[in-house]
Amino acid sequence: MMLNVGVLGLGKMGKLHLMNCKFIDGANVTAVADASERNLKWARSRGIDNVYGDYTELIEKGNVDAVIITLPHFLHVKSGVLAAENGIDVFMEKPLANTVSEGETIINAVNKHGIKFMIGCNCRFIDSIERLKGMYDNGILGDVEIATLENIGNGPFSPFLEPTPVPDWYFDPDEAGGGAFLDLGYHMIDLFQWFFQDVALEYVQLGNRYNLPYEDNATVILKSNKTSTRGIVNLGWFSRSVFPKFDFRVMLHGTADFASTDNFMPNIYLNAVKEGLRSVWRRAARRKIKPLAYTYYFYSYFKELNHFFGCVENDDVMWISPEEALRTLEVIEEGYGMARGHDA
Repeated sequence: MMLNVGVLGLGKMGKLHLMNCKFIDGANVTAVADASERNLKWARSRGIDNVYGDYTELIEKGNVDAVIITLPHFLHVKSGVLAAENGIDVFMEKPLANTVSEGETIINAVNKHGIKFMIGCNCRFIDSIERLKGMYDNGILGDVEIATLENIGNGPFSPFLEPTPVPDWYFDPDEAGGGAFLDLGYHMIDLFQWFFQDVALEYVQLGNRYNLPYEDNATVILKSNKTSTRGIVNLGWFSRSVFPKFDFRVMLHGTADFASTDNFMPNIYLNAVKEGLRSVWRRAARRKIKPLAYTYYFYSYFKELNHFFGCVENDDVMWISPEEALRTLEVIEEGYGMARGHDA
């Protein structure tokens, strides 16, 4: 079965997802929407003729089976609900929404109209995370008492695969919904919930090194009501390091052993050479290549999208449920409230 796919928003993530779809069986991008004529021209140059300046027109007139939503955060609720009302399956970049109320509106529409829905949390699909999860699930570490999760980078201000200007909405706290806590915290809270379930917030401290209109770093303490595991989460947009350097890790300290994603990390440069050579061989042998595998981390974006479309095609259960997506947002909203209480 071939699915007609629309991409809403052609920023760096929209372009990445569009290119990844070219390597996914059953997913054919037939339409895109973006307010920028330059981005629409980019899409046309890659064979997409059905382009829209307004994402609502694509949803209502684009004749698509599924959409990939990479719009600004404040547009998630309107676009997600409209897609659900039109019976269109949705892959949406995190966060679910800017507020719990908006998130509930999206999830209610998803459930009412019975569409497939998944939030993009690519960290679950990073090889080192998958291997660490396997160790934990198999009991190798024993009971994990403490988990440390860290994600420090430049945030939206860092160069991507190709440098692009930072959109204006990122500097509006109402439109962005928050800073590093919402952006990076969504990933790390999702991971803690995936590992240990029944996540609860115990403490949050927000920082602002660069005087942005929101936080650029945060330290968070989580707890699992199921396993009693405590999670210490460190987040930041303050680092000036750039890819391939990536200050990201999860460490689990258990009663039987301990392990870190650092244990499973390849040398990023040797991995790039190895995967590059493999891609050359696969092309020569007319076999499928693994897009962006040479970057190690960015390959997870392909894996999550491939999982989504596989679930749509086979009517399988998504790894990331709508309820998990909403719970992550609930913890973040509670954290912002807790931080305001600290400052009062």
